Amino acid sequence: MREEITPTSLEDLAQQLFELRNQFLQHNHSFIGSGVQQGEVISGFLRSSDYVAGSSGWMIGANDNCEFNSGTFRGTLSAASGTLGTITAGTIIGTKIKTSTGYTRIELTDDNYLNFYGENALRGRIQIVEDGQWLKIDNQQSAANFAAIRILPSGDFYIDSEGVSRLYIEAYNIKGFSTNFYPDTHNTGALGATSYRWANVWAVLVNGADYGFEHNWYLTESYKVGIKEEGIAVLNSKNELKLFIGENGLYAPDGKVNNLNDLPYTKTTIEQRSKMDRTSETRGRNEDYEIIEIPDFTKSELGGAIFKEERKKIHIEKPKDKNIGRLEELK
Repeated sequence: MREEITPTSLEDLAQQLFELRNQFLQHNHSFIGSGVQQGEVISGFLRSSDYVAGSSGWMIGANDNCEFNSGTFRGTLSAASGTLGTITAGTIIGTKIKTSTGYTRIELTDDNYLNFYGENALRGRIQIVEDGQWLKIDNQQSAANFAAIRILPSGDFYIDSEGVSRLYIEAYNIKGFSTNFYPDTHNTGALGATSYRWANVWAVLVNGADYGFEHNWYLTESYKVGIKEEGIAVLNSKNELKLFIGENGLYAPDGKVNNLNDLPYTKTTIEQRSKMDRTSETRGRNEDYEIIEIPDFTKSELGGAIFKEERKKIHIEKPKDKNIGRLEELK
């Protein structure tokens, strides 16, 4: 291409400009690839020779649109909107990220909420609050129907409703209820089980019906065994009435009440009795634990024998299909 113009006359100037134009067009022809593409540059868009919309090649249009198969951007890519199939990124930053714009969707907002929508209404949300100090899950309803779960880094766990903490579970304890706790249906369910018993139950007042013991003796109310007088009946494992403590006194078979001083027994503490397990093999705990051997009644004495404590570590293996375990003494 001519690098400079040095005309000697007006006709020579016109000739040199004409040659410069031809050289420029020739240069663009070799750079772009064809005369057709040169015409497209002049008419407002540029494309490769194999360009097919949505299929192959590339195109840059004068209407601010372009199309490429793939590309690498080493700097910042900025756009007001767009549609992408799959995004792989180290960090995504935005004011709101949605799974869709439909009635059922999930939204992640810049105020640390993960919102769940159903039928185009907010049904629930998860939030990291107070600079990441705890996690809250709630149903985002009106005060009358509001319910939430709060989880703290310490492991503490709250269940709230109507703005009140109904249940508070520490990392190792259920600490308290602020309301009543009862089954959905009367006289159903159980608190604990043969395999999983509570060690101690503390209460100001315990109300109930029959009170049963491991050897199948029971305490029950007088009216349940047809006794008019108010009191407590004691029944043995054969469901026979063995003792009645009533308003008017103590009742025993044949009217005979034995002298307690004539009964040999062994003195044991509450702590010792809590570790005595007469039917360990039925517990099914699948764990190691310690028991205290039950007192030998042949060594009991009048007035109470001194208990010689014998502790033993055992393992209870829980079966797969029944609540009966296998007892193994640990050596």
